[in-house]
Amino acid sequence: MRHLWWIVFALAFSIGHQASADPYSDCIDANATNAAWADCTETELKRQEALLTAAWKKASQSMKRFSEEGFKMLLEEQRAWIRYKDKACAFFGAGLFGREGTVLHYGSCMAKIISGRTSDLTSLEEFVSK
Repeated sequence: MRHLWWIVFALAFSIGHQASADPYSDCIDANATNAAWADCTETELKRQEALLTAAWKKASQSMKRFSEEGFKMLLEEQRAWIRYKDKACAFFGAGLFGREGTVLHYGSCMAKIISGRTSDLTSLEEFVSK
């Protein structure tokens, strides 16, 4: 029975200390200054934009093969989404919450917005490609 408790303890400890699959959170956790957090944010937004670009290329190509009209509609939607993205987290970036709010919350907000669109485009591409 005593061995079972050690196994449970060791398993719980290892689960709590596994490497994160979120490089942004890892970077934020590993740093403690606004300047370092700004670097983390810049890196994460570039990463998210690269993922978005790849998802857009695949989804738009699949949609173009599926339906020219559907592609035109998707293009209009993407343009509208870009306008939304550019305004979505502006209140965080405006400095209303201080430098820390700008650095942490703006980046996190933008990353979530971009990640959500990437997920939507990936789902669309998978659906259209079936």
